[in-house]
Amino acid sequence: MSCAVDACRPTRTVGVRPLLRRAAVVMAAAVALLLLLSAPALAETAAIAPLPSMTEGWTRVVTGGFTDPGNSHVTFSTEFRGYYYVSTMASEAGKLIAGSDKQGSDIWRTADGITWEQIGTAGLGDRTNIMFDLVVFRDQLYALSMNVGGQGMEVWVTSDGTEFEMLGERGFGDPKNRAAVPMVLDGRLVLAVQNPDTGVQIWVSEDGSSFRQVQVDGLCVPGNIGVVRTNRPEDPGPLLGGKLYAGVTNATTGGEIWRTADGLEWEQVADKGLGLAQRHYLHPWEVYEDQLYVVGGHLNYAAGFDLFRSSDGTDWEQVVEDGFGAGEHRNYGADPVEFKGRIYLSTQNEEPRLFVPGSSTERFAPQGFQVWASDDGSDWTQVGEDGFGRDTSYMGDISVHGGKLYLQAVDYRAGSQLWQSTDGQEWTMIFHEPPRSFYHYGPGLHVFDGHCLYVSHDMELGLDIWRSDEALVAETPTTLPPDESSTTTGPAGRETTVPSGREAGGDGEPGSGGETGGETGGETGGDGGSGAGGEAEPVTAGQATSQGLSGGILALIIVLAVAAAAGIGAFLYLLGRSRAGKHVPPALSTTPPSSVPGFCPQCGAGLPPGSQYCPGCGKKV
Repeated sequence: MSCAVDACRPTRTVGVRPLLRRAAVVMAAAVALLLLLSAPALAETAAIAPLPSMTEGWTRVVTGGFTDPGNSHVTFSTEFRGYYYVSTMASEAGKLIAGSDKQGSDIWRTADGITWEQIGTAGLGDRTNIMFDLVVFRDQLYALSMNVGGQGMEVWVTSDGTEFEMLGERGFGDPKNRAAVPMVLDGRLVLAVQNPDTGVQIWVSEDGSSFRQVQVDGLCVPGNIGVVRTNRPEDPGPLLGGKLYAGVTNATTGGEIWRTADGLEWEQVADKGLGLAQRHYLHPWEVYEDQLYVVGGHLNYAAGFDLFRSSDGTDWEQVVEDGFGAGEHRNYGADPVEFKGRIYLSTQNEEPRLFVPGSSTERFAPQGFQVWASDDGSDWTQVGEDGFGRDTSYMGDISVHGGKLYLQAVDYRAGSQLWQSTDGQEWTMIFHEPPRSFYHYGPGLHVFDGHCLYVSHDMELGLDIWRSDEALVAETPTTLPPDESSTTTGPAGRETTVPSGREAGGDGEPGSGGETGGETGGETGGDGGSGAGGEAEPVTAGQATSQGLSGGILALIIVLAVAAAAGIGAFLYLLGRSRAGKHVPPALSTTPPSSVPGFCPQCGAGLPPGSQYCPGCGKKV
């Protein structure tokens, strides 16, 4: 099986088009109902023959969720005083899928990416704290809990990185204040607190010890169910004209965009989904050539993503409609990034799996992600083939590190991959993990001290972490001529090349492993890289392998955790992305497919009799 991505083929030019296919909303609702009523028709995944894994030059330093497979994901991370800190997700989903009794998020740190030490206990003493967001403010590390089934979110702080102290009341006095998105603005720590009843609340602290609520008319209203997390809260973006732009999710009237310069005064600059209520989230992503680019997503997978831009934050132009017209289940999300004078984006397709414990059921076959590039933001060219030649690589997540472009390709069937490019056109696969379980949820790329940390998320087997033996990311950006391409050796000695894309035109040393240190840490091993062409057994229906995210598919992960833990749905639908967060939740059920009619097919929330809309995620059922 070849790894090469073939030359491009022509497709249509995408410019400004005024209307969306609104009828797709109705069709998507019908599909959701059919999913419930015809569940026995869902098929088990077929046996596959994955490509050999490629782990040469990488060492697996953590396996099986550190100490428990219930630690399925690394959700947030940050650097503090020479250490790299990560938090895990551990919730009721671990019991349902991994058979683990682990409850409560862990916080771990490392000084070298090899030896890891746990800080504190699970959930910092509260098992209902299923994950922690991490942010540094005034030379202190803060851990903000996402709380499900407890007394509300908690704010913890440490000055030495080891001893945490809780600040104030849980939930700021309201148990329904369940989580918060942090931002450091104008010398303040600003928290956008999520509350399913009141909407988004803004709490600020100047000293890092006490918080006060700031009243923002029109923001703290029912229906505003979440704020999109910036990639790096210590240096939040995107900024246009000195102001931070934040996306707000509203599943009733449509997504909104707000801006602020100081976290105290907020102004709404877009609402009602920019003209379509079903466009329930608007995500400000990137400023390119003095214009702000915003990705809009639709309820019920009704259409592919839309891309808007604005030079002043108030007047908006649509430059991509319906995910480039890729078709059903395709391109519902995208993440743009600027690289060497061009704007790139990778797409994410609809989740094909139905997450039923003990089952390997797909609602439809996966299809490959896409990568697109533009010189002006309006005319776009596809780079390489769909999925870089693999239909099973159904999500892509693109980011820039050290003057290079990286792409994480999510593939639960054949094993996820990490690709690298120096010019955005020629791509080289630098890591291909062995296939894991059906509940594998892709990689999360982290960079620490120049080394790549590839976090493999798995809801059944727990998270793994692989570390590049060599420092791959330069501390200062490096450049290459834009027309320089590369051909490198891929799996099993094959040449792996991704040629430049198709133009939009026409019609239509293997390092030794370490041990996790610290009083509470356990051994996580440290497997040497298996080398190119290492063996990888096929994954068959219902079978999990023991081999072995923005990054990470974080918004979706959170929805899964909430739905499984308490059946309360997706009120934090777009909370928190570490550049990853792919926006639409898969179905989750704790019973066989034939027994799911009482649950939302998208987020897994319980549905009261006669419901037309899910009370959790707001989607029509």
